[in-house]
Amino acid sequence: MPSSQPRARDIEIHFNQRLQPSTHGHCVMEADGTLTIHLHDGERQLTVVGITRATYGNQEALFELGPALLEEWSALCSQPDGALP
Repeated sequence: MPSSQPRARDIEIHFNQRLQPSTHGHCVMEADGTLTIHLHDGERQLTVVGITRATYGNQEALFELGPALLEEWSALCSQPDGALP
């Protein structure tokens, strides 16, 4: 990934490489410059909105964002009704 600010598609590829095959992520760069990430697996979905440039603005920031988002996804998937604790 280049050292410049990543595009939504670059971030999407980054997350999808780390997800289970049945889970898909979609990233959208909003007009205000924030990032929205949607994760879904057919039964459950997690949408994170308002992710600031400081959180996704470079590769190092993505390495921190990725595990945090995947931890939330794992927590969602471990709940029988899909509700976060």
